[in-house]
Amino acid sequence: MFAYEKAILKSYGKFEEVIDCMDESFMRKALKTFSSRMPTEKLAEKLIDMTERKKSLVRLYFSVGDALSSLKAEDQRILSERYGFDSGKKGVTDEQNRNYYRKLALAVGRFSAALAKTGADSETLEEMRRKFHFIDEACAEALAKEKAVLKIGPLKNVSGVSLRPVTE
Repeated sequence: MFAYEKAILKSYGKFEEVIDCMDESFMRKALKTFSSRMPTEKLAEKLIDMTERKKSLVRLYFSVGDALSSLKAEDQRILSERYGFDSGKKGVTDEQNRNYYRKLALAVGRFSAALAKTGADSETLEEMRRKFHFIDEACAEALAKEKAVLKIGPLKNVSGVSLRPVTE
């Protein structure tokens, strides 16, 4: 549940770095046009495609930022600590117990709803997964964890001892 949203949160800290790398790559290709043996039209189309990819990543970056800023401060703190996209805070400060994981699940749910309000629905996130390798890796990891959890299934008492409380 919320595998794409968790993947986006996990990879959110890398967005700026990837955008900078895309800028550098664009400039190298644009400035080396005189030494390229590629026809000008084909090179122009490639540069336009690079620009469109960057625009879609920047749009998602701002959508995620808007969604995060619309959350309560407690949800922002939990998500930033868990997924490490806030450079000032690393690691979880809360005790990792049942209550923490409940708060985390609620915060991810609220983030998902806020992200959908910005226009980044599951189709958009799937498209971004196909376009960018670093998002695809985070999605694959989140989906694998989700699949492992679903594989466990409901817990059963195989000991033969009743776990019901004794009432006398």
